[in-house]
Amino acid sequence: MGKQSIGTRLHLLRLHLGWSVEECAYRLTVSSNQLIAPATWRNWEGATDSDLYASEFINCLDSICATFGTASDWLLDGDTSDSQNSAIVELSRHRPD
Repeated sequence: MGKQSIGTRLHLLRLHLGWSVEECAYRLTVSSNQLIAPATWRNWEGATDSDLYASEFINCLDSICATFGTASDWLLDGDTSDSQNSAIVELSRHRPD
């Protein structure tokens, strides 16, 4: 089996977490402070390593890794040699007093 594309790894991450495309886009919008539409997320999941969508995805790489608790080496290259203890950033709801 060949190397998985960047989009495939992103898709597998989403499925592993059990999140919808909409939830991923929302969480990334909150963490990166820029609007990430569900359609953009879908395009990223379909990206190959060398297309335009992969380039857009890489611009948000730090926010994606922080939000989803994963290493950038894995998302970019599929490298699993650095087994770190990552944690998903939990969102809390603001409750008015």
